Amino acid sequence: ASAAPAPAGVGESAPGGLRVLLAEDNPVNQRLAVRLLEKLGHRVTLVDSGLAVLERASHGDHDLILMDVQMPGLDGLAATRQIRQREAAQGGHVPIIAMTARAMAGDRERCLEAGMDDYLAKPVDSQQLRAMLLRYQPDSGHLLLDWRGALKRLDGDAELLLELAALFLHDGPQLWWELGEALDAGDVPRSTRAVHSLKGVLANFGAARALALAE
Repeated sequence: ASAAPAPAGVGESAPGGLRVLLAEDNPVNQRLAVRLLEKLGHRVTLVDSGLAVLERASHGDHDLILMDVQMPGLDGLAATRQIRQREAAQGGHVPIIAMTARAMAGDRERCLEAGMDDYLAKPVDSQQLRAMLLRYQPDSGHLLLDWRGALKRLDGDAELLLELAALFLHDGPQLWWELGEALDAGDVPRSTRAVHSLKGVLANFGAARALALAE
C-alpha cells in the first residue's frame, strides 16, 4: 500500500454531485478514480486503507463510499462489515459500492453479503461509473432535478436517462426561447403551447422548481 494520502476536504459538492469517500490503496487507481469522479462533478475524500476508511466514515459526512475490495490488512469486505455493525447500533446507512479487479464467480455475492450495495469491476469505466452513481443521487427538495425519481420512472435505465438529459440540453434552450418570444408578443395560444411542451419535458426529470415556474 502507498503512504496514507492527505484526505481531500469535504465541504459542499457541486449541485447534484455526491460527497464520495474513496478507499483505494493503489496510486494509479487512486489517480484514475479521483479524476473520473471530479470530472463527473463529485467531491472526493481519498483514503488508502480499511482502517482509514473506518475512521473517516465515522464522521458521517459522505453520501457514498467507493470501496476497493483487495486492500491489504483490513480489506474492503471486513471494513464494510464493521461499518454496517456500527450503523446497526447508531443508525444510518451510507451506500457502499465495491470496486474489484477480480472477476471470479461469487465475487458480487460476497460483496453484497458483506453489506455492500453495489459492485463495479476494474478498470473503472467512466460511463459505468456515471450510471452507477446516478442511482445514488440524494432526494432533495432544493435540487433542481430529481435524478433518483427520474431513474425510477425509467426502471433504472441510467443510460436512457443520460440520453434524455443530453437531448434536453440540446433542445431545451430553444423551448425557453420560444416561450420568451411568445410572452413578449402577448401571443397566449403560442405561449400556452410552449409551456405545455416544457412541462412535458421537465416532468421527465422531476424538475419541481422549474415546473412551478412554468405554471
